[in-house]
Amino acid sequence: MTHERPWLANYPDGIPAEIDADAFASIPDVLQDAIDNYRDRPAFSNMGVSLSYGEIDTLSSQFAAWLLGELKLKKGDRVAVMMPNCLQYPIATFGVLRAGLTVVNVNPMYTARELHHQLKDSGASVLLVLDNFGHTAQKALQGTGVRAASLEREGKPEWGEPVSLLDENLSQWIIPENNQFQMEDGVMVNKESGGNLVTKEEFEDFKLHVEFRYPEGSNSGVYLRGRYEVQVMDSYGMEPDSHLLGGIYGFIDPTVNAAKKAGEWQTYDITLTGRVVTVELNGTEVICNRPIPGITGGALDSREGEPGPSMIQGDHGAVDYRNITITPAVN
Repeated sequence: MTHERPWLANYPDGIPAEIDADAFASIPDVLQDAIDNYRDRPAFSNMGVSLSYGEIDTLSSQFAAWLLGELKLKKGDRVAVMMPNCLQYPIATFGVLRAGLTVVNVNPMYTARELHHQLKDSGASVLLVLDNFGHTAQKALQGTGVRAASLEREGKPEWGEPVSLLDENLSQWIIPENNQFQMEDGVMVNKESGGNLVTKEEFEDFKLHVEFRYPEGSNSGVYLRGRYEVQVMDSYGMEPDSHLLGGIYGFIDPTVNAAKKAGEWQTYDITLTGRVVTVELNGTEVICNRPIPGITGGALDSREGEPGPSMIQGDHGAVDYRNITITPAVN
């Protein structure tokens, strides 16, 4: 075996052929040395934005404190990081390491099956994921040790004043370019598949009253905080299922099928506190104080700990809505 190293001839001046592997005790020590020597210099750049070593120092330290103080992680706990090359990655990675935790790097292009395997194999208890890959993460989490945001509430909510979400100009909604919804005599009519409506205002805990009507075979949905779909679908006479009327899509089956026939006006009364939901369909309680495990398909984002808008699906077919009223909690 030859010990020649011809590549050394191409090293720039000042670059040593050997490094002292004992110079630093850990990767955080390497980072701290760079911070001490180059605090005001750019450390990472992405999409036209740069972060200095000093900014990385501040942000990663804050994130480390959050992991230990808020999530109550303990030294050695494994944190999976599912991000592409972006500025959030070094903040997250160095924050995890500075907290004394273990980084589990995850390929952001993994399928749900591949991600599920790595999370179980690594024993990760936390997953940091960019919103773009939230749908994959949600499918992969069941059966792993990764915690969902608890969203626990202390005491009963105090309800504020009801707010009507409908007027003749749809002024409380963000209107997409492909919108087909329009107001006709107090009814929000969607005659064919178009875009989804999202409220301008965001809500945390609330009671939501919605009246709707659909033709035979049509489909829509009401999204709570933009993350949890309560299904709206022609389901008369079918066995109760989470994918049908009254269900939290893909997660919670209604206890009974209280659907009316297509063409009749129907009513939802939904209460959401934290991640606990109660659903009344046409005056019948079909879901009672059930926790929603995570975001459903089509969610706007995966930031479950934050308030979010209401969303009405308009991209699945014809549907009518009226008397949409939300009563937010004030405590």
